[in-house]
Amino acid sequence: MSDDWIDILLRGSYEISVPTLTVASERVGPLRGSGQISWSADAGVRLQGVTDGAANLNSLLLSGFGTPGLLLPHANFLTFSGRTEDGWDFNTDPTRPDGYRTYSNLSDVVWDLGTRGLTFRRETTGEPRRILRILIGLSRTDGPG
Repeated sequence: MSDDWIDILLRGSYEISVPTLTVASERVGPLRGSGQISWSADAGVRLQGVTDGAANLNSLLLSGFGTPGLLLPHANFLTFSGRTEDGWDFNTDPTRPDGYRTYSNLSDVVWDLGTRGLTFRRETTGEPRRILRILIGLSRTDGPG
């Protein structure tokens, strides 16, 4: 995350490794593993990873996450959190319990899903360094000016 955010936005894509990944909800978890986060201007934020807990997740599948066509209870939504390779803590907004795959002969869960929101935080010590960058573009007018 040492990249300049304006450069990332202009480039239109970003990818970062997540060696510490935790998946949790009121009904699931915590499941632990690792993965990566990617963002592109076209597809949004995507989280991919592998965690433990396939047996726990499969037992919940048998009891059902909910009835199709009904609203999902908040307890069923998942939150992904962890730490990136360069020390930023992150967490996602609550995410629907989909975008995963389990295999009968493995204890791992493979995740590949999009999320609407993602927060990065890092505690700093010492004197804060503040830089303000403003992106200025052409103004758009709708009529004679």
